[in-house]
Amino acid sequence: MNAATPRRVPLWIVIGPMLLGSASCGEDANRTGLGVVPPLGQTPLDDAQARDASPDADGPESDAASDAGDVTPGPDLSVEGFVIPDPSRTTPGLFVTPARPGQLNGAGPFLNAYAAADVKAKCSNSTPSIQRLWQHNITFATYAGNGNNDYPYMQPGEAMTWRFVAPAEGTAQLFQYFEGSQVRFVSGFMSVSTKPCDFDVHKLEGAPQSCYQSAPVGLSVYYRSTNGAAKSYECALIPGKTYYLNLRMQDARPATLGGQPTEDSCAASGVAPCGGYVQIR
Repeated sequence: MNAATPRRVPLWIVIGPMLLGSASCGEDANRTGLGVVPPLGQTPLDDAQARDASPDADGPESDAASDAGDVTPGPDLSVEGFVIPDPSRTTPGLFVTPARPGQLNGAGPFLNAYAAADVKAKCSNSTPSIQRLWQHNITFATYAGNGNNDYPYMQPGEAMTWRFVAPAEGTAQLFQYFEGSQVRFVSGFMSVSTKPCDFDVHKLEGAPQSCYQSAPVGLSVYYRSTNGAAKSYECALIPGKTYYLNLRMQDARPATLGGQPTEDSCAASGVAPCGGYVQIR
């Protein structure tokens, strides 16, 4: 199955080989208009359109995964200025999302994820900083619960996000990150948020936060899609609202609890890339 063809709009989770077209961590993640040939007739947005289409990276947030009101965010853009298709990946597991010639492809040879634009703004609460954010948009109803695992590979300073719309009222399951066999497994930091690249280590300093989890072993973020109350251990999602499942390599727990919140755990391991299985259930 081929990924959906990128389109222009007026408004609005295995490593072995090198990442296809992966840029170095120090490369400018905010560039647009790279002079590449747009694939399949796609046209990049100009600067004014890109500004209009980009969601506000500094929008409101809370301990729950949703409190940005009823406003649906606009489309997310790649560093090349293209709108990231929705969906951009249709099947998890060993299904290969085709690489896009002339564009950055990353998070491993299966995902071939898009390099998201505006990394500095989107990842502003990340410590240490994120230099590259890989992204796929998924249709939750068909992507979740099929038992297959995504396997993102990441270099130090990278993160992965899956954009999705919360499922129907009463849906309750979990997101998981756990050890695989192909690449170095290291500590992870996972969040479910209305914002991409939300890795606020301060969320782990006080009382447990159901939407933010970090540990040197596997992670499980339980969620419930509801307009009412969720259980204390569940991350509450509002049905029909847009969210991001975010993952980076970091033990973001406070140092007093054995964490290393100022380090990228992939960089600290001395072996890259790093990763593990991600299951969306």
